[in-house]
Amino acid sequence: MKNLFRITFVSIFIICSFANAQNGKMVLDKPGTFKIANWSVHSMSGTDYTKAEKEANYKKLVALADAVKQNPVIGSPVGFDCEAVLYGAGFDKKNGYGIQCSFALHFLYFFINNKGNQVRFNIEPPSWTIVVNKLDCMSGGSLGYNAQKPTEDIKPGFNFESWKQVADKLTDLCYVPGKKETVADGVDRYGSDFYVIYNSARPAYWQPVTIREAFTLLIDFWKKHPHKMEADLMLQLIEPEYAKYSEAEKDGLAYSGGIGGIGSDPNSTPIMRINKEYWNKKLPRSAIQIMSFSAPSDNKFIQRQMDEDLSNNSGFYHINRFLEKLDPSQIAKIIDK
Repeated sequence: MKNLFRITFVSIFIICSFANAQNGKMVLDKPGTFKIANWSVHSMSGTDYTKAEKEANYKKLVALADAVKQNPVIGSPVGFDCEAVLYGAGFDKKNGYGIQCSFALHFLYFFINNKGNQVRFNIEPPSWTIVVNKLDCMSGGSLGYNAQKPTEDIKPGFNFESWKQVADKLTDLCYVPGKKETVADGVDRYGSDFYVIYNSARPAYWQPVTIREAFTLLIDFWKKHPHKMEADLMLQLIEPEYAKYSEAEKDGLAYSGGIGGIGSDPNSTPIMRINKEYWNKKLPRSAIQIMSFSAPSDNKFIQRQMDEDLSNNSGFYHINRFLEKLDPSQIAKIIDK
């Protein structure tokens, strides 16, 4: 589960690279431009942002664009036009605060088409994204089980609201997307390629979860499940697994693995809980309080990708040029304190 994001990203990368390779030779020396395109950041349904909040938030996103432009590949684009595309990223009242959106850099690169004309790749161009103000399980995946209202085979005494409350708590449990390393103040890297940008003076955005907490929620979820046969089968597996732990072990930290996705091997992926106390609600909703993105940290890997992109005439070449020069500390300066 924790690798779902990366698998999806790689799949898209391969598909797009194949499509890009069908184009003619890239034009690498043509000067490009940079612009911001607002694709309805502030008009998500269910929101009540004021005009002043929208305007203040847009200024913050422009400041984010300016920080990203400190990267020379974007500051002086050559071989492509760059569009910073802003669009809504959902509206999560339960775990969120502020205006949530995605900040995507689109690399509209130049190439020679089959008629010998110099053109620009405009349709679904290679892109790289920063997720803004979205406190969720990010790329690691959730332990959560969705609770959808049942329509048939419902057991007597079933209470949908009670079941959903447990499901929501399970959804707050996250698999961390790799080993954590703090690479700068307010910059955490998980594994080798997933970054979280945050305010280090605030409470942690994730909190450890014990085996007892995780199993108690999971068992409660199945006990309250609307379908008796399915629930009984799952409980016959989960409850004996939980019973194997001593009382002291149950208060140890939970990791991925085992039946139900919960284990105790410290070499495995930690399970954490979204910490809603991270948000500083004294700040205006226009503020930027947390960001996340994927970017390889191994420049040798990036260089190999660039060489491959060049040989395939893939526009991902420009993304990798950008990632090679990426400085997450510049982006961290945008976080509101």
